[in-house]
Amino acid sequence: MRILFITDLHGSTLLFKKALRVVNDFEIDAMILGGDLSGKRLLAIAPNLDGGYVTSEVYKKKDDTGKAVEMTIPKTVGKAELDNYLKRLEAKGIYWHIAERGEIEELNENVRKLQVLSLKKIYDRLVEWAKLASERLPEGVKCFWTGGNDDDQEMLEQLSMEDLGRFLYVEDQVVDLFGYQVLSMGFSNKTPFNTDRELEEEEISNRLMRLADNAKSTEKMILNVHVPPYNCGTIDLVTNLKDPSRSVHVGSKGVRTFIENIQPLADFAGHVHEGTGTAKIGRTQVFNPGSDYYAGILQGYVVDILDSRIGDFAHFTR
Repeated sequence: MRILFITDLHGSTLLFKKALRVVNDFEIDAMILGGDLSGKRLLAIAPNLDGGYVTSEVYKKKDDTGKAVEMTIPKTVGKAELDNYLKRLEAKGIYWHIAERGEIEELNENVRKLQVLSLKKIYDRLVEWAKLASERLPEGVKCFWTGGNDDDQEMLEQLSMEDLGRFLYVEDQVVDLFGYQVLSMGFSNKTPFNTDRELEEEEISNRLMRLADNAKSTEKMILNVHVPPYNCGTIDLVTNLKDPSRSVHVGSKGVRTFIENIQPLADFAGHVHEGTGTAKIGRTQVFNPGSDYYAGILQGYVVDILDSRIGDFAHFTR
């Protein structure tokens, strides 16, 4: 069985389309999509008197000390340029809302209304991805996906009730895949950013154990768990926010304990965008392809699984 694993697309339709092409190029049997599919920004676009549109984009640059900072720069888009501009935004995982200034000001003052609009934009894009998957995946190939800590729980529950064709939501499920048992969970351990779906380590471990109780065996068990295990080489290593000269492991101790005790065949993880790489915990091969979604670069792993062992695997960028 050959698996394509990608994660942390954060709303980039460009990356999702690239992944669908990779399925054909590498003769993939199943596509596993890790969490954090939601983009992070909603851009307001207002018509102007010239028949064009005006908006404000956020750009990142470095200040005099070398620290990365964000700058908001007004941008005018001509009517003829709008379609291409929106495609570029979607490629970067950005959502947009075209409205008169009065509506935009009202949304900025009404936090709940703005949140509902943002979630609707995310929901609609994922439904579009489901259509793309059902149309473009080869016959018999399915995409199994879970949410991440940045994906809204209410929105995920709503999507779980939809018929998404071959774009299958598998959060908190054990799915049989050609005789292998795939266990999926998208929650993370606690982060400094107070994201939508975070749990204490004990609860993470308990959730995974409850899933494992429904699996046929551990010999052919595969994890699709968004957060990587703790202290796992570079896979969960990030720069310390309080001291940029140091690095710190941010993976889940609950996930690591589960892997040490159960020893599944593989663990497909994400969450840490800069944590590209593989590691071993006992017999378990851990993969994190990393993410560079904002630059339009797809990262992934193609992994051959042979009976009860990991065969060849390769990291790629597109």
